[in-house]
Amino acid sequence: MPPLCKRLTRLIMRLRRLMKMKAQKLKSLMMDSRHRLCLHLSIKKLLTPR
Repeated sequence: MPPLCKRLTRLIMRLRRLMKMKAQKLKSLMMDSRHRLCLHLSIKKLLTPR
């Protein structure tokens, strides 16, 4: 169990580093695709039967 925990912590640290590196790209993507997401959600609402 202990080695597994160590591995998990290492993975989490690596993921955090990756997220920090990709944060800028993700932010830009979110800003670009936000209106697309809104459009998609509205279409979904229209398509779903009430």
